[in-house]
Amino acid sequence: MLEVKNVGLTLKGDEGEVQVLKDVNFTLEDKKIYVMTGPNGGGKSVTAKTIMGIHQPTSGRILLDGVDITHKEIFERARMGIGYAFQQPARFKGIKVRELLEIASGKNASADTCDHLHDVGLCAQDYLDREINASFSGGEVKRIEIATILA
Repeated sequence: MLEVKNVGLTLKGDEGEVQVLKDVNFTLEDKKIYVMTGPNGGGKSVTAKTIMGIHQPTSGRILLDGVDITHKEIFERARMGIGYAFQQPARFKGIKVRELLEIASGKNASADTCDHLHDVGLCAQDYLDREINASFSGGEVKRIEIATILA
């Protein structure tokens, strides 16, 4: 379970400090899918980046399964199971899909690796040994990125 409690975030901008999040509160239960909606500039991406640890909140707490992760580093949060998929996925050129998934999971490719590709609608047999390059569509790259988060 992920709990965001009274989270606030102030960032420095051209005009000085700007409060971009104020008293954000919500709870996400395990094994459920949630959607965050809102207008451009409404704070959706900033909220996700704050949960991931890309931004450090100026107030409030973030709890994962009851553990306060507010001041944990990105890599610590990732080890605990928090992932973030960027709007424009990174293109890891020159690396095979199998290698990328092994890096993400910290172990050699296994049946789980195939399951993660299947979970995002890709056939492992068609993708594991392919090098990530310009031949992949944006959708394929996004699916592979999501599979790395699942790994």
